[in-house]
Amino acid sequence: MRNIAIIFTLLCLTLSGCSKDENSLVLNIASERYLSPLQDELNAGVWFISKKFQNDNWALLSRDIEGFVYERGYEYTIKVTMRATEQYVDQSPVKFKLVEVITKERKNSDIPDFFKSSLYEE
Repeated sequence: MRNIAIIFTLLCLTLSGCSKDENSLVLNIASERYLSPLQDELNAGVWFISKKFQNDNWALLSRDIEGFVYERGYEYTIKVTMRATEQYVDQSPVKFKLVEVITKERKNSDIPDFFKSSLYEE
């Protein structure tokens, strides 16, 4: 699981580069969230399950999207801005901020089985 988080973080860094410029990105957010079984400083907490495109695989996303109010049981398509942050051990290298909620649809997202074992119970 940690590898998935690292890969997604590296992908976000690639998209955002090393500058402080903001980039926009459209994400699909699953109707369920993930409770990390890893309880170290970087991985503990409740994570979003997301994908960038309809046909992409689901992956873990930062615990926080500034301005986004999540409601369990709804799958979202949202537009966010990404901004590189200062590198601290206990902080994600990318910060997300909600620009708009494009769609909010009541549904059960078809997420992979390996996420299902650690779904967060609201």
